[in-house]
Amino acid sequence: MLGPLEIADGEKLLAVERGRQKTLLLVLLLHANEVVSTDRLIEALWEERPPASAGKLTQGFVSRLRRVLDPGASASVCVEVQNLLGLDLTTRFGASASFLSAGGYHHHLAANTWGGVGVPPQPADAAGLREWTLVVPDENEVNRADERLRAGGVKTERLKHGLWTRDPAGNALVVRTPPGTNT
Repeated sequence: MLGPLEIADGEKLLAVERGRQKTLLLVLLLHANEVVSTDRLIEALWEERPPASAGKLTQGFVSRLRRVLDPGASASVCVEVQNLLGLDLTTRFGASASFLSAGGYHHHLAANTWGGVGVPPQPADAAGLREWTLVVPDENEVNRADERLRAGGVKTERLKHGLWTRDPAGNALVVRTPPGTNT
């Protein structure tokens, strides 16, 4: 960066902590309109030597950043993904990013719309997310996801151990059982 990072809400400057919290924010901004995995965040925050508690520490950075960036705002596209896939909201960043989870885990998925809602897809040769997979415990969960998606007006295609669809950003999404399961 060429200078200090400042975030403003109208006339009010928001105080983002130095160090890893600021790095977290920059990673999320650099990956706008992409799903950013917990592993990717940990890699960015600690490079090749993350501490054993990196997951919990990352959760803390996310929580503090969320409080700075307006925890009460509505994140419609992130909420759409959350509802259609039956995930739980664990953390929200203002109106445009959410951490989602299943089974009470602190988070499995980060989703954001910082590049804008309804923006056209990137050219095919541009770097970026094209497909992501949500692994669910069993075929019953695949069926529940299929029912929620279809009820929400989303077209799905059944696969041998899951289903295929597109997320609101147009990325391919596969919902499937773990490898090696026969359910």
